[in-house]
Amino acid sequence: MVTKKNDDDLFAKKDGAFTQHIANLAKEIQELTEEIEKLEAEIARLALLIQTATENIASFEDRIKNLGELLENMAEANKSDNLYYNEKIEDLGKLYSAFTQIIAKIGLLKGSASGVNEYSHINKTASEIRDIKYRKEHPTPAFVETKEKKFMSFLQVTNQNKESTKMALKLAKQYTNFLENTLEADQAALMKLIGILTRIQDETLIKKSSTIEHLSNINAKYAELKEKVEEEIVANKASLKKQTANRAQYIEEKQKAEEEKLNKETRKALLIKEKAINEKLQGELIATHKKESAGRAEELNVVNILEGIVERRLINAPK
Repeated sequence: MVTKKNDDDLFAKKDGAFTQHIANLAKEIQELTEEIEKLEAEIARLALLIQTATENIASFEDRIKNLGELLENMAEANKSDNLYYNEKIEDLGKLYSAFTQIIAKIGLLKGSASGVNEYSHINKTASEIRDIKYRKEHPTPAFVETKEKKFMSFLQVTNQNKESTKMALKLAKQYTNFLENTLEADQAALMKLIGILTRIQDETLIKKSSTIEHLSNINAKYAELKEKVEEEIVANKASLKKQTANRAQYIEEKQKAEEEKLNKETRKALLIKEKAINEKLQGELIATHKKESAGRAEELNVVNILEGIVERRLINAPK
């Protein structure tokens, strides 16, 4: 027969087991809750990193595109500069050669027919004899002044721009013909003209050298800028590659965190359900035990009454 003490001991053991199990479930649920919160924070952090990496990738791509366009524009501008200045250098070279020819031809007129510094090896033509006679009868310095004024108008052209350089070449050819056909070979005037032409020729050479140096500086600066832009493109491409790799890693880590969070949430839901079931079972156990305890108390009371009746009858029975 199961006594009340044995029954109470069994109840206490079962109730203690439920209490311990429910406490363990509650602890695990709390731990899962904290882990889920950490995962949520990590997922949010990774989402922000993905967004930042995406923005950086777009920025690097735009930068690389803009730098590429800059390289193309620089190359086109440098090409135009070289065409322009090489043509100018070529024109200045032609102008220098033209002056060389003019000076050479003027040099042939030295001592031809001026009456001053005449050379015995040069035979005078009929026109030269006539000119000498005329100059002796009509001495005037107008020749030098008139011819120099005409020539100075030519000099002013040579100091202008590229188009003027071409014009100077054209005028140089015309002036050569002018010298050959109309110049009266006064030696002083010839020497002065040769000096003027030589000075302009030297200035032309200086301009040519200056233009060559200027073009060289342009090309050196272009090469320097081109190298810097290309280095920046390489650096941006490296950063783009790194950001792309980082974003892929962030996406992968975020997916893993989301999967882990889902698993823990599922586990937590099962534990909450299990805890509720155990709490219900424990409640039923307690209720049953209380009911059984009350029943046994009533039964014991009946037994005691019967025992009292029996004892009284035995005591009062006739002997």
